Parts: sequence; C-alpha cells; structure tokens
Amino acid sequence: LKKNKLAMVCLFVIIIITIVAIFAPVFAPYDPFETDPFNRLQKPSAEHWCGTDDLGRDVFSRIIYGARVSLLVGVVTEGIAVPIGIILGCIAGYYGGWADMIISRIIEVLGSFPFIIFALCVMFIIGPGILNIFIALGCIGWLGHARQIRAAVIQLKNSEFVEAAKASGASDFDIIFKHLV
Repeated sequence: LKKNKLAMVCLFVIIIITIVAIFAPVFAPYDPFETDPFNRLQKPSAEHWCGTDDLGRDVFSRIIYGARVSLLVGVVTEGIAVPIGIILGCIAGYYGGWADMIISRIIEVLGSFPFIIFALCVMFIIGPGILNIFIALGCIGWLGHARQIRAAVIQLKNSEFVEAAKASGASDFDIIFKHLV
C-alpha cells in the first residue's frame, strides 16, 4: 500500500474525512440546524464557505455533519452485510449441491434488481428511519460478499490443509470458520 502513491493519497483523504466527521462540532463553524432567514441563499464567501440554503443554514456545516451519517450508514451496513455474506457464501461453496443452488439463485434474483431500487422498496415496506436504512441496505449488501466467499471456498475446499482437517476429525463448522474463512 505504501508503494502506491494514489492509494496513500486516497487513504489520507479517507482518514481526514473520518476525523472531521467524528469531531464535527469542532470543525463545523455553525450549527447545521440553526436557521437564519436574513442570510438565506447566500453565495459562497469567507463567512459561509459553501453558502447557505433556502432557510439560511450554513451548507458547509451541514456537509460536515452529513458525513457522520454517511459514514455510520456505510459502517453499520457493512457490519450487517459482511457476516451474512460470509455465512451464506461458505455454506454454498462448502456444501455445494442444493444449498449452493438455492443460495446462488437467491443471489441472482436479488442481484437482478438495481441496488437502490431494492433498498427503496424495502424502506417502503418497513418504513422510514435510520435503523430501517441499515436493514434495507444490509438486506442487499451481502450479495457481492457471498459471491466472492463462495468462489474462494470452492477453490480452497479440496486443498491439502482442508483434507488434513477432515482426516483429523474436525467438524464442518471448524473447517469452514477456522480454516477456510
């Protein structure tokens, strides 16, 4: 990673955005929810770096506080999607047969819908709210993870270390989660 200069620049930007989002009250010059009808729709200036919106709120402060929500949604959604993808991908890749066919068909069917349309449909069914956003995005975010894990498990399940684990009497659970994952 250190040899790739572009990757290091991107890592630096991600770290800066994360720090600014975590410490938003320190970096935001104004309260993002405070309205000021006398300063509405101001153009960018030294006082308001990104201008103000139609209610007079500072846009730069709203961007900083909005980064908090965006990072939270990304981290929590992946926290939901990754374990589901790992479990289902391991089951499909290790056992094969009916398990693989059923899980693969579910992945194909759900993957045929555009991501955001599916998430909006789930949100319509379960209602608004940040917790429901996590659920909606987590419901479809596991597809790519499951597909990648399935392919890796299929490739590794006939390896010598897996055969050795089977010969030593390891359970399928131990083989999957201690050796393959």
